[in-house]
Amino acid sequence: MKTILCSIIVLLMIAAYAGRYELSDRNAKLMLDAVSYSARTDLSVVPMPKTTPSIGNAKGVGERILDRDFQTQIYRLTDVDTLPNARYDNQKIWQMNCGGWGAFRVSNLDSTKLFICNNGGATFLLPFDPASGKPGKAERLPSDVPGYPQWSKRQKNVAFALGRSSEGEIVRIDFSGAHPRVTPVVDLAKVPNCAQEFSGKRGWRELSVAWDDATFAVAASTGSQDTAHNVYVWNAKTGCQKYDTQAGTVNGSKVSGDSNSFYIHSIKISGNGQVLMIGGLKRRHFWHVGTATVESLRKGGINDGHYAMGYNAYLNDAGPTSDGKWCKLGMAIWDLSDLSRVRYLLSAQQCGNRLTPGDDHVSWNNDDTTDKQPFATSTTLDPDEATRAPWQNEILVMMQDGTVHREAHTFNSGKSKSFACRYAIGSISQDGEWFFFSSDWEETLGKDKSGDPRCDDFAVRLH
Repeated sequence: MKTILCSIIVLLMIAAYAGRYELSDRNAKLMLDAVSYSARTDLSVVPMPKTTPSIGNAKGVGERILDRDFQTQIYRLTDVDTLPNARYDNQKIWQMNCGGWGAFRVSNLDSTKLFICNNGGATFLLPFDPASGKPGKAERLPSDVPGYPQWSKRQKNVAFALGRSSEGEIVRIDFSGAHPRVTPVVDLAKVPNCAQEFSGKRGWRELSVAWDDATFAVAASTGSQDTAHNVYVWNAKTGCQKYDTQAGTVNGSKVSGDSNSFYIHSIKISGNGQVLMIGGLKRRHFWHVGTATVESLRKGGINDGHYAMGYNAYLNDAGPTSDGKWCKLGMAIWDLSDLSRVRYLLSAQQCGNRLTPGDDHVSWNNDDTTDKQPFATSTTLDPDEATRAPWQNEILVMMQDGTVHREAHTFNSGKSKSFACRYAIGSISQDGEWFFFSSDWEETLGKDKSGDPRCDDFAVRLH
């Protein structure tokens, strides 16, 4: 009887925990173990094919090819006619990452809905069939729906965005019906201890949402990026907290741990809502929300490369290897509750200094509360650079034991004027089964009137 009672208590505790976070069945499963992949892991140099496999030219939405070097299926999601009767060339050029970085959640929980953007600045909802890899008809978000929404980590039809009516308004968007339904969450300009300066001329602003769909971080300025100095974290239960990065104060009290003054380049809140990463021009700062403690490490590579935020961990690249060498794709995972705890995942034997000039953007949208899930990145070379090492111009899935799965070529020339396409920026899906990215497909998708290669969006079925 005692054993049965204990079992019941344990089951109730598990149920309460799952209910608290409303994890999907898949996420609940992922908490038990990391997803596995079977793509090749060797270190051979694999240049782009001499003949680029055709996936259509300017037109070809719905086409697919087999990347023979990696035995991966790649599906085309957009083409020159995705926006019929477009008035301008830039409206026919597509990118997958509206925010220009891999940490942007472009897909919903079950990968049935995607956000895509064109170079005309418009955001579109793209239905997607994960079973077939086929896209549906892209629909531009209506005028009453703000651009650049962020998909929820809890509800498959819900996204959040900064509203149009004022700088401090956060809205919830429900995509379950025929027309997106927008409801206000909060207007920070009306919240005590929050943002009176949000009213006025719009400038740069950024939103980050914790995984509970209830904790929000906002930074904004009437000027351009790198001019903001106030960042706010709001939750209905705890109210609004303000960090002034120039004055070095939290809610008017001096910060402890870091007195450095800086302007804000970017923000990203941890999944648990307890730590806010604030990027300055030279250094990244970590505010422990609910306290006046701000950490800013000067050594160890925490400020290097691009980054992604997990539940209670921070991931970045371009830094030390596990054996103390520098690596363009060096990956580090930091414990946000104790930033002195860091794991460098790759060895010098894997990458060393062999990567020639280029870039990469890491994505960890498939992470769960264990922070044990793999992550993905897409790498690029500068135009006309030859492939001299493994992992160049490739889509990679990196396990936390240092194993690197080589999933596909990017088929990207790096010659586009579009930032997201030039660097083939992409995002891993929340279920870890897809990688969505932009590419000019080696300049085979047509050109605009100025001769710039067109870009389209693609999906890789990870394996």
